[in-house]
Amino acid sequence: MDHSSDNSTTKTTKYPPGIVLGKDGKPCRVCTAFVDWTRREKKKQNTINNTKNNNNDSSEKAKKIVSTGSLGTAMINIVNNNVNNVDNFDNVQDCPPDVEQLGRATWTFLHTMAAYYPEVPSYEQQNSMKSFLSSFSKFYPCESCAEHFRDEMKNKPPKVESRWALGRWLCQMHNLVNESLGKDIFNCDKIDERWKDGPPDGRSDSLFKPLCKNNELYGPRLYMWGPGWKYGRRTSFDQECLKWQTYLKFIQCDFDIRDANEPLMSPSGKLPVLILSEGEVLIDELIKNYVEDNKGSNKLGQLSEEQQADSQAFITLADTKLRHALLYTLWCEPSNEYDTYKKYGKHYANPIDKILMYQAKNAAIKEMLIKIPVLNREDIYQEASEALQALSVALGDNKYFFGERVPTFIDAVIFSYLHNILEFPVTSANDLNQLVHKHKNLVEFTKKIYIEYYEKEF
Repeated sequence: MDHSSDNSTTKTTKYPPGIVLGKDGKPCRVCTAFVDWTRREKKKQNTINNTKNNNNDSSEKAKKIVSTGSLGTAMINIVNNNVNNVDNFDNVQDCPPDVEQLGRATWTFLHTMAAYYPEVPSYEQQNSMKSFLSSFSKFYPCESCAEHFRDEMKNKPPKVESRWALGRWLCQMHNLVNESLGKDIFNCDKIDERWKDGPPDGRSDSLFKPLCKNNELYGPRLYMWGPGWKYGRRTSFDQECLKWQTYLKFIQCDFDIRDANEPLMSPSGKLPVLILSEGEVLIDELIKNYVEDNKGSNKLGQLSEEQQADSQAFITLADTKLRHALLYTLWCEPSNEYDTYKKYGKHYANPIDKILMYQAKNAAIKEMLIKIPVLNREDIYQEASEALQALSVALGDNKYFFGERVPTFIDAVIFSYLHNILEFPVTSANDLNQLVHKHKNLVEFTKKIYIEYYEKEF
């Protein structure tokens, strides 16, 4: 049986090696390297020329065109020239980008965007970045590349809680691509040097001016709740943050302050966070260890062993009795509710603000209930009054506790409580403020530290 006229046979198109097909089954220019695409164009042009020669062999005009090479040969020469000079992208700068050009431009954009992402992004900014990366992975022109990026994001979700976290995440994603292509792996500790600050020797400064030149990575940065309760105050309105802020002040540490107001940026889920120039993140007692081991223990008062024991006892007294009263004032007094909301919740969008405030209030109540079986308002303030009396007697007429000429850690702790109690807006429910004002020496102690370590900044 003669099958020469059978049309049921499927004809398969063969493409040169390296050609990537799109979802429509056709060659995808933006998914294919330029050298492979030009080979395809050369093959296609040869086919066109052969067909034209066979169909117009009897035409004298066609013979003249072919013999002189005015059209077909010229186009082939152009393609040949491009294939032989694929490393010279000046020749093809007006052409649509290939997969390599698109990739380089895209990674440059992503890394630079991450370099200028907020140090401490808000909840809304974090969500916006997640949305952007999700949309980007869906609309990237190279479909196979986009699919690969989506798969990697499922395995390793974007880190958007800080500028440093986003930069490292993108660097790690880029390195996955580099590894698959057999390219060198980039040192992710140098992302700022590469994409923001330039080499340490400053050679890039003579070539161009960076988008933004700052020294934020050249010293420690303290991320905290801020600013203070009163306008213009650079003291944190949060007792825990103010404690470490003041302790760093005592040792004359050269650090920058960042009003983060976003506890989720911290590994512990609470502020403050001290980030060193090399990127190390310190929280809680790690900050104290850093101060005492590396920075300025010689600038602090030196207590005897007995004084150290007494100091710890007074710190524990403040961290229970005064802290309970301060927590109750902030979170359990109805008339103080809006003042607390303005500092801890107002910067969030609705309804996130309500949810977070509810969670924070519950956390405060649970903390108090660990030591107090029943939250009785009178009992809480009575215990705070007794604690203030004990602290007042311990301070006496001294400038600092234990008669030291320079402050110690206990001075930072007590100041953080007293200053925020005195700075909190005076309301009918601010009994704690009135209790502190009964002790003139405690009020003077607080004022002197503020003037010495904060007001002199201005």
